[in-house]
Amino acid sequence: MTNTLRLDSRSDGCRNFFWLVPAYNQYKDNRGNAISPNFCCFFAIETMLRRVELPDPDSRADLPTQSDVVIYDGNCNFCIGQVRNLRRLDIGGKRLSFLSLHDDRVTQRYPELSYDDLMAQMYVIDGSGTAHGGSEAVKYLTRRLPILWPAMPFLHLPGTAGLWRWLYNQVAKRRYKLAGKKACDSDGCSIHL
Repeated sequence: MTNTLRLDSRSDGCRNFFWLVPAYNQYKDNRGNAISPNFCCFFAIETMLRRVELPDPDSRADLPTQSDVVIYDGNCNFCIGQVRNLRRLDIGGKRLSFLSLHDDRVTQRYPELSYDDLMAQMYVIDGSGTAHGGSEAVKYLTRRLPILWPAMPFLHLPGTAGLWRWLYNQVAKRRYKLAGKKACDSDGCSIHL
């Protein structure tokens, strides 16, 4: 008996099922017809990239008071994509909630964080109110989300903090070049240019 992996793609309400049969190295659709591996990989990626709703700290009563708040650049497509990935990695969805730095609640709740600080890096505010920024936020999340625990030893190697900080800052500086800016519906975005 061979192990099979079912990749599920949903678009417009219909389902397409694909199987990967490792013993024969063939990809098959739901009718048993062979299809190209690239076609199958496209549907696997599309499934992973489905739109994920981000829990708001105020709108969900099921979030515990100790959930961490991730503050990110809501006008940055790259940042939005990474935050959606974090949401998927938060199994059960109760450890993290999310706020865009452009939300007025951020300045009300976290006055110690300046707009320039927030534009420079992502922040995670833990349940005790401690702010973790940039690469330190990423390191904190590897301890907080069990699915990221395998990455924890690499990010916490002694003497590598400067390297991780530098890498994070390089990506953060180029985030708009990587994926662009979110299109604005109002003049609100023109204020932050």
